[in-house]
Amino acid sequence: MKSPKNTQTTSPRRGSARGRLVGAAAIAFAVLWVTENVLFAVTGAPSYSDPIEEVLAYYAANSDTVAVISGLVAL
Repeated sequence: MKSPKNTQTTSPRRGSARGRLVGAAAIAFAVLWVTENVLFAVTGAPSYSDPIEEVLAYYAANSDTVAVISGLVAL
């Protein structure tokens, strides 16, 4: 039985830059997600079952925090 002539494998370094970038993006996403949820918790955000009047009052009273959270979501 003959062995294959072209047994070249890809270099392990070739995909590592892409893998590190994906890993860094995943860590950044996790940090931003946790920060967003902490800000909502600290400011006492209304739940999904609250009436719309309470939600609108929250957004009006915490416009700076909502702006920061929107920026985090955009990132």
